[in-house]
Amino acid sequence: MSSCDDMSIEDLKFVMASEAHKGDVAQSAYDNFIRPFVEANRVNLFEKFQDIPMEDIETLKECKRMALLIETLNDYMENIISTGKLAAHSLASEENQENSDEHAS
Repeated sequence: MSSCDDMSIEDLKFVMASEAHKGDVAQSAYDNFIRPFVEANRVNLFEKFQDIPMEDIETLKECKRMALLIETLNDYMENIISTGKLAAHSLASEENQENSDEHAS
């Protein structure tokens, strides 16, 4: 079983760079495709939900499931983007620290 303790600094930098790149790609996909899809479907589902008769329990449940799936997709993408931003920030901090150490020597 692998852990961070078993990884070299270079391995950790590679993982952080990969996460930062994945976050950048996810941000682009989110901005161009996912966010518009989520926003349009939130509105669409809310409008449909309002039109469903209260006694139509199965349709209400299906509408709720679809809304939860859309929110799960949105949360998943936001998590990837946040992880990528954190990784990029960590990489930048590490590089700044290395540069400071080199100038101090």
